[in-house]
Amino acid sequence: MYKILTLLFTFSVLFTQNMFEGYSVSTSDNVDAIYLNPAGLGIDRQISTFFFPYQNNSKSSFSIKTADRYKNFGFSTYYKKEDKLFNPTNFSLALGKKVYENFYAGLSWNKKDVYSFGLLYRPSNFVSSGLIINRYNNDKNNFSIRYGFAIRPYKSKHNITLGVDTKYNNFNKNIQLPKYQLLPFLNIHFFQGLNFSINSISDFKNLNFENFNINLSINFDQFGFFAKSNNNNNGFGFFRTKSKLSSINTRNNTLKKDYSQSWVRLNMEGMFIEEPVKKQGFSFNVNIPFLNNSFNGPVIQIRKWVEKLDALTNDDEIDGLIIDWSYIIAGFSKRQEIYNALKRFKNSGKKIIIYSTYGLSNLDFYLASIANEIYMHEDASIDLKGFNVERTFYKGLFDTLGIVPEFVAITPYKSAGDSYTRKDFSPEVKENLGKLYKSIYNQFVEGISYNKSWDINKTKSIIDNGPYFNDLMIKNGLITGYLYPDEFEDYISKINNKKIIISDWNDVNINQNYNYSWIEKQKPKIAIIYAVGAIMPGESYGNRTGSRTMGDITIREAIKNAREDQSIDAIVLRIDSPGGSGSASDLIWREIFKTTNSDTTNTKPIIASMSDVAASGGYYIACQADTILAYPGTITGSIGVLGGRINLSGFMEKIGVSYDRMVFGENAAWLSGGKLWTDIERKRFEKLITEFYGKFLNKVVSGRNIDELDSLKLDSIAGGRVWTGEDAVQHNLVDELGGLYDAIEIAKKTSGFSVEDEVEIVEFPKNKGFNFFKAFNGLSTKKEISYTFNEYQELINLLEIIDSDEILYYMPYKIKFK
Repeated sequence: MYKILTLLFTFSVLFTQNMFEGYSVSTSDNVDAIYLNPAGLGIDRQISTFFFPYQNNSKSSFSIKTADRYKNFGFSTYYKKEDKLFNPTNFSLALGKKVYENFYAGLSWNKKDVYSFGLLYRPSNFVSSGLIINRYNNDKNNFSIRYGFAIRPYKSKHNITLGVDTKYNNFNKNIQLPKYQLLPFLNIHFFQGLNFSINSISDFKNLNFENFNINLSINFDQFGFFAKSNNNNNGFGFFRTKSKLSSINTRNNTLKKDYSQSWVRLNMEGMFIEEPVKKQGFSFNVNIPFLNNSFNGPVIQIRKWVEKLDALTNDDEIDGLIIDWSYIIAGFSKRQEIYNALKRFKNSGKKIIIYSTYGLSNLDFYLASIANEIYMHEDASIDLKGFNVERTFYKGLFDTLGIVPEFVAITPYKSAGDSYTRKDFSPEVKENLGKLYKSIYNQFVEGISYNKSWDINKTKSIIDNGPYFNDLMIKNGLITGYLYPDEFEDYISKINNKKIIISDWNDVNINQNYNYSWIEKQKPKIAIIYAVGAIMPGESYGNRTGSRTMGDITIREAIKNAREDQSIDAIVLRIDSPGGSGSASDLIWREIFKTTNSDTTNTKPIIASMSDVAASGGYYIACQADTILAYPGTITGSIGVLGGRINLSGFMEKIGVSYDRMVFGENAAWLSGGKLWTDIERKRFEKLITEFYGKFLNKVVSGRNIDELDSLKLDSIAGGRVWTGEDAVQHNLVDELGGLYDAIEIAKKTSGFSVEDEVEIVEFPKNKGFNFFKAFNGLSTKKEISYTFNEYQELINLLEIIDSDEILYYMPYKIKFK
């Protein structure tokens, strides 16, 4: 048994390590690290392997060895035919960590009670060294120490690696092994994707290198095969990695272009969100009339989607994109991010072909118009007709029921309560909302005009005559032609005279190339903090479609962690919020202020990147950032304050509910829901609102630090007025127009890096995993405001939040595009 156990660590020939330089404790940084040197797990890799060993001249039964490592953790199993599922012959666990620059440490354990501690040091790409100490069966008298040294003599590249390990064995008399052993090795990458290695083991006293181990592997991008052979054992296996390996099937682009074209096929369907998509094991699907807002379709993180499309744009082997258009759910600014990515793809000389079985919506056509060709089923339609602005007003209903909304807003522009206090738009709201929608409409028209090479007047005329059905779509140049789905399949199969390779979007790998270097390339590390949802006290709450509320505790913790992480160079605050609680907004602002100003030991640049909406409280938390970016269509501004409640006392009296009270203290019943405001209470509340508004103005003026912007000038564009990002730049509320990637570029420059430098993204808040109690609690009505809810849910939520007498920094409009 001990002989078998010792061979596990002395014969560096166990399956995958052969294909991944598994012949020395100085080079093991793949799955071989689980067996040879767990310190190698400190280097981030993701690899899975399967190996089928057999002994020469043996009738032994079937066996399989597997190994898997994910980032800094690894495990392996060894099954023989007679083993049970949960009782393999052997299994191992290992963990590694980066201790210092190019210095790593790790621990491992296996079922045979072998405990290992390893170190790995790589001072340059020319030399690497490793040390492993193994202890067996918790017996201090049974241990081994192995030290390895490797060099890469050929211009510090990985084409040739050679070196030697020395091993000291200290075992009791029952184990007959040499005290000292020598293990030289040589690894050669002959050409792309083909790897050969040979190593041997010998006794120091009797130098004998007859025990050779020969290994060969062939790589195909992320997948490969390997085989090993020595005097006693043979075997073969396969592996899969997350990163792209040096591959034997890399084709010459010139030859490829002569014979075939490579296209990628994408199903355009789902909801685009800012945050990483949460993976939940199960969900509660409870259908509550009017309140159910579940979405069961695909959910896509927009950053990952754009990165993938940009990678295809820069891939010379890709000729075009075929899009099966179903639907997307995204705000106008997110659509502008998608639009820009598709535009970059097309402008690179590649083609886009779209097929839509059922037609295109108003906003979907804004994106689809960028395609070179658009095909549809002949009974489909295009709902291109411009924007209709609607708002629901409840005052008539409230008057009938005896419900009295009591609101105080700093100006008529701060109109979140108008739905409950008026029966129509106020003149101020019509003015501001008209400018807002006109700006977005102009961007909508300009985008289509650019794509179709139409002048603005022609585009407006076509929109005014929509929506479109039947042959009018072809006649007006909206689509290329009609095809049934089967006819479209025939059409795309004949592209380039049937010389076409079509890959599925989900199967395309854009992961980084495998890093063969021993030295980690130092990248700028940028934190992205997703500030998403209505701002509320407490922790953030959400589901697979993203955060429904932005809890101040969650976001403050994220900012603090990013600030105090010495490896992070800058922070991008990605905001998608209509505002909410004034006090929670202020607490988040304070943490940003500490990062950009007061906490001198950890001061870091913060770039605010606005998504679909960053208004009121959403703007409040942005104003302290070093730079603010917004899309042209971002909804922002709404600098103002709102407070109040919907008083139900009159309604209660109508249904037979009465109130009585005893007051101990002059203001004990202040803002009680059982009575209407007195004049004194209203004036006192108005004074409070005014003070909060002044505080808001001062925070913006101080944070923006622009000579042209003082409190007086700011008041003329504030007061609750809402702007698009395009207009906000003109009013100095936003510094530049741009998206998330522009914000990352600015973050790199402000940190002293070049825009060409590859960046490492660290996302906050960290996912704390699935919480059963939070999920169960989510079934009840939450104290939140969501601009994505239907109007009934919005009414319920506003009723709840204002019942707490909260001062609101909340956007006055629910933006809809109909």
